[in-house]
Amino acid sequence: FSYELNHSIHKIPIKSQEHSLGYFFEPRYLIQIRGNKVEINRNYPETYDLVVKIQEMEINSRFHQDDSFKLKCNKTKEKYIEDIIDIKLKIEEGTFYEINYCMEWMASNAAIDPCEKFYELNALSKAPFSAFLKMEDQYILCASPERFLKKEGLKLLSQPIKGTIKRNKENREEDEKLKSILLHSEKERAENIMIVDLVRHDLTPYSMTGSIKVVELFGIYAFEFVFQMISSIEATLVQESDALKALKYAFPPGSMTGAPKHEVMKQIEKYESFSRNYFSGSIGYIDENQDFDFNVVIRSCFYNDKLKNLSIKAGSAITYESIPEAEYDECLLKANALIQLLSKG
Repeated sequence: FSYELNHSIHKIPIKSQEHSLGYFFEPRYLIQIRGNKVEINRNYPETYDLVVKIQEMEINSRFHQDDSFKLKCNKTKEKYIEDIIDIKLKIEEGTFYEINYCMEWMASNAAIDPCEKFYELNALSKAPFSAFLKMEDQYILCASPERFLKKEGLKLLSQPIKGTIKRNKENREEDEKLKSILLHSEKERAENIMIVDLVRHDLTPYSMTGSIKVVELFGIYAFEFVFQMISSIEATLVQESDALKALKYAFPPGSMTGAPKHEVMKQIEKYESFSRNYFSGSIGYIDENQDFDFNVVIRSCFYNDKLKNLSIKAGSAITYESIPEAEYDECLLKANALIQLLSKG
């Protein structure tokens, strides 16, 4: 799902619509890799032939890689800080409480092997909601740590991330200190609570009365480069047939908008100078039981093999307590691993 689906769901005007708002497919083959075991979960006559072809295949990249390109940010630090100051004035006036404000880094004439870069990114980040998607000439290399919405039976689970701090894995004592700083940060807690309330609101229309519960608040989770503050909200659907309606109503993920949701989506269109496209949208699957699991598309690279254009985006939540320079540094922290990976041959 593209972020700009909010145009049709929430009637938010968008800058442009140069890309598809959604991409769906039903796979002929479902290949599951568990450790060193590979299963092809389809009973077609040609399935055994496919196994032989996979075993015999030699992997030779058809892509020419060139590490001479440079990723350039669409906004100077000075302009970013100017925007944050203006956003904080709007918060003070009561226009909204919190907004997720993003920047974009782009490169033209970029030649990469998207498969190889995804393997490197996945090994580097070890993100639980990673995804690789090819849509003709378009590629998404996603190393997301965040779940948007999961359905299992009548149960819904959303796990918004709001709260980030760098890690120091070389120094265990310092690493634990940073973890504690994040856990006890009043600003990060305030951000997290606002998003938890937003998610509870998003899940309300199609959930049983009294079923929405915050099963974990302010959970601190360790990733390769950062600690993240994650809360978990559960709900029970009124009926099975409401599942896709619930998914639609909750979109886009509240952690990438802010609160109140409708107002900040309009403000995002004013402040950000680019279309988010699939960034802060969602990639996931719906299985044969009508259960589903969808991520939040963050920590991702977007590559057009035909045009040789490459883009990454990152943002942070802005509240009245935000320090502009610190928010700028947080965006760089989130983008840095991708920038380093993509800029090396």
